[in-house]
Amino acid sequence: MGKSDGTNKKQEFGRAREAITNMLKAANDGDVAKLKECVAKQAAYDRTDDAGVLSAMQDGNERRALHFAAKAGKLPTVTYIVNLAAELEAAQKSDIVDSTDIEGETPLSLACREAVEPRAA
Repeated sequence: MGKSDGTNKKQEFGRAREAITNMLKAANDGDVAKLKECVAKQAAYDRTDDAGVLSAMQDGNERRALHFAAKAGKLPTVTYIVNLAAELEAAQKSDIVDSTDIEGETPLSLACREAVEPRAA
């Protein structure tokens, strides 16, 4: 029985890691359609809403989809996430827009830095 439980936890960890990776990659790439698909799939799995997914799913540096989209300068993706957060903020006290990563960076601070610092080719 213990081995089966360990296998299930390992499979669940792999599934969660893949879901986070796919979502953050879509945000970084500016693929709004793929991001919406990833978020909807995870929301159904978690039985939560899109804002809950965007708020909860983060990488090891505590960066969420908005961090990735802002840093990459993907304005349509940033707009989608911010509009979703604004719609739900009053009801759920969403922290998507003001979320900080492990270094204390907000999505806005990342976007501002990327706008003034030239990107390496």
